[in-house]
Amino acid sequence: MTLHILTQGPPAQAARAVIAVAQVLDPSQPVMEVRPLDQLLSQGALFGARIGLGVTVAAGSCTGLMALTGLYVCVASAVARRRREIAIRSALGAGRGAITRLVLLQGVKLTAAGIAIGLLLAVAAQRWTWRVVSIERSFELRALVLAGTLVAAASL
Repeated sequence: MTLHILTQGPPAQAARAVIAVAQVLDPSQPVMEVRPLDQLLSQGALFGARIGLGVTVAAGSCTGLMALTGLYVCVASAVARRRREIAIRSALGAGRGAITRLVLLQGVKLTAAGIAIGLLLAVAAQRWTWRVVSIERSFELRALVLAGTLVAAASL
C-alpha cells in the first residue's frame, strides 16, 4: 500500500505520527519506507507514466493527422466529382469567389458532420469506459470543444 500525505511542517515529524496511527489501525501492516515526494520524483518514480503519456500523445497525433488526411481526400474527391459542374458554373459567369464559396461550404458541411459524429462517439466511448473500468467519472467538455475547434480550424 502506498500513502501520500501533504504536510505543513517537516515531513519526518508527520511520518512518525502516520506510522503510529497505521500501527494502531493494523499492526500487521508493515511500513517499509518513508520519504518525501520530491525525493521519490527525482528518482524517476513517474518514468513509466511519462513513457505512457509520450506514446499516447504520439498515437493521438498520428490519428489526428490521419483524420485530417481523410478529410482532405473527401473534399478533394467531392471537388473532383463536381469538376464538370464547376466548369459549367464558371462558363456561365460564376466568379472565382462563388466557386471558392461552393467548395468551402461543402468542406464545412463535411467537417461539421465529422465533428458531430466524432463527439458523439467520444461521449459514447467515455461512458462505455466508465462502465468497464472503475475510474473517476469526470466529463471534460473543454477537451471535446477544443478537439472540435482544432479539427474545424485545421480543415480550413
